[in-house]
Amino acid sequence: MISRYTTGSAPRTLAGLAFMVLSLSSATSHADERIFGNPDWYGGRGYATAPGDFDGNGTVDLLTTRPPRYDSFGQLIEYGNYTIYLNRDGQGSFEDVTIDADYGTWTLVVGDLNGDKAVDAVDDNGVVLLGNGDGSFVVGGSYDNGQGSVRALALGDMDNDNDLDIVVPNGGHVLLNDGTGSFYTNFVGSDVEGGIGVALCDVNEDQVLDIVTVDGFASVARIQLGLGDGQGNPGPPYDVGVGGARPNAVYAADMNVDGHIDLVTLNLETDEVAVVLGHGDGTFDSPKRFLGHAPGYYESYVLTVADVTGNDVPDVMVSSTLYGNGWSHEETSIFVNDGDGNLDFVQEIEYFGESWQNIVAADINDDNLMDLATGSHILFNQLDLSFQINGSCPGRMTFEVHGAASGGTVAFLYALETGEARIPSGYPCAVTLLGLREGYRLAHVATADASGIASFSTQVPLKACGQAYIQALDVETCRTTLVLKVQ
Repeated sequence: MISRYTTGSAPRTLAGLAFMVLSLSSATSHADERIFGNPDWYGGRGYATAPGDFDGNGTVDLLTTRPPRYDSFGQLIEYGNYTIYLNRDGQGSFEDVTIDADYGTWTLVVGDLNGDKAVDAVDDNGVVLLGNGDGSFVVGGSYDNGQGSVRALALGDMDNDNDLDIVVPNGGHVLLNDGTGSFYTNFVGSDVEGGIGVALCDVNEDQVLDIVTVDGFASVARIQLGLGDGQGNPGPPYDVGVGGARPNAVYAADMNVDGHIDLVTLNLETDEVAVVLGHGDGTFDSPKRFLGHAPGYYESYVLTVADVTGNDVPDVMVSSTLYGNGWSHEETSIFVNDGDGNLDFVQEIEYFGESWQNIVAADINDDNLMDLATGSHILFNQLDLSFQINGSCPGRMTFEVHGAASGGTVAFLYALETGEARIPSGYPCAVTLLGLREGYRLAHVATADASGIASFSTQVPLKACGQAYIQALDVETCRTTLVLKVQ
């Protein structure tokens, strides 16, 4: 309790008994937790989607595209298009503007390609669109996409000259940017055929980007270390096992928050997510493997990795279809990361999009929480973990959290100083970043009611007023509140 401490005393490390309480309560299932509300259709029909502030008003817009449709005889059924959805009010009420009414494509990535602070775009057909910063674009040129059929693209500074280059997995192409958004040279360091997923990251921590690809067949991720030769050349490939068969997507993220890059793959044939923890030297552990969807007869197709619980730990989203029904996302599964790279299924969402649509994560309504979007729908993050103190200090005070997981455990932690301590490894919500200094203590453990409210009351003495800081942790989602001063 806060009243145990006098001004200037140093709080001791959390007692074993306190963490025993947390450990027992963490066995509660997360399956009833709702991080996202129901899907909202915003008017789109895009295949590929990319978020960005395309009109410079400080809010997240969505750029979507879909390719033309042809029948089996090659006759045009429907024109493709590029459409931008401008988030004028910052709350996800979009104004749609068609950029090109007779052209579209399957794959899209965005970034500032010419250093003018406006967001540009690159597609899989070799087209470069330069943004004007007002929501409009001009065709800036083209690039050689190698085999002409590209399933994945990535942007990154491969030659360390402070601009974004293009990496095309098919054939191992690295196309260098001259700083204006023109891509002038191909360097083929090794043969990486059939890559359908790509991630750029520094797996060996030499300040040079490396290339990670999956080809949809071999049960491996293929890594090419950047040579750092100033020309973007990747070195020869080596394989890292991902467990299940036919990985079709790969992400790079620090899944156990140890400062090293880890890999996450979606293994299509075995319907699972693999988390492969890295050591920072280019080597990796054996994969941790998790069922990639809610229980049922599903096939998993689409993978996204992002922190959707607001605790600075990446989580995983997977969209799947019913077996034999490849045309709709029958369900999207949300998996919360426990901070050690273990995934816990927490929510199933139906009819979020179509099986060919990618999923992107961005704060669309400016509430500091990650939302999800496809080319047609948005999932707004509805976690809202608020914290308030009622009462006067000194005296009896009530500490109350709103927005916690219904029926879940909330831990109230405190210290005499703010800081950047983390929950120790091996405990619930391991490595979650707190706003308290090392040596914080457990003040109270409460159970949230059906409305997500958890609270406790205590008598606070004068010597704690203005000296103690308190923060709440939702053990079920590993989200933390803001740090409040007791005063």
